[in-house]
Amino acid sequence: MAFAKQACNITKMRDFGSLIALAAANAEVGNHAQALIAAKKALPFSPPSRKQWTIDFIARRQKQVPERDVPSTEKNKQ
Repeated sequence: MAFAKQACNITKMRDFGSLIALAAANAEVGNHAQALIAAKKALPFSPPSRKQWTIDFIARRQKQVPERDVPSTEKNKQ
């Protein structure tokens, strides 16, 4: 999580990849509220090909579903 936080600080919280990495790191350790905040911040920066994936990621964060419990086909949908 430290590297994701550092990347977000370097990019001033304006980089999709850094914010999603931070969201995923928070979700993995059970910090679902922080994961949701980071994922919502990432949405405006998501590339068009990842927009729906990001919306789905946010929905999973709201339900507190761990990423490891999501089938890989759903995680990799574009």
